[in-house]
Amino acid sequence: TVDGTGTVTALKAGVVTISASTGATGLTAQTQLTVSSPVPSSQIAGISIMPSHVAMNVGDTFWLQAQVPTWSGGYDPNVQWEVGDSSIVNVSVTGQITALKPGSTTVTAIAVSYLGAQPLTATIPVIVNNAASSQ
Repeated sequence: TVDGTGTVTALKAGVVTISASTGATGLTAQTQLTVSSPVPSSQIAGISIMPSHVAMNVGDTFWLQAQVPTWSGGYDPNVQWEVGDSSIVNVSVTGQITALKPGSTTVTAIAVSYLGAQPLTATIPVIVNNAASSQ
């Protein structure tokens, strides 16, 4: 479903075309959206974050990669991200962290797309420095 503000709610797996129009000017746009079925919990083998820790400078950005392997050899791409202290780093929905101020915190990946069990999580430490650092 799509509400008046453009918020899309997935109801079941499949492919759907979403259209939008401006009305008065007659401009329209379309996009296809693919909704995947949740992965059964019996198919999830675990979760990890690469790298296992990050040291960065204020203002730097870094991409984290969550790996949620399935027993069939694939990977579940549906991960949510959380940060322990959002005043030190910010994390995007795609796993990009941005260093905001010096300090240390944690970033957690949460596997959310499976049924029948508690979410799986993996957490790594993140250190933000003012000076040059190595990873």
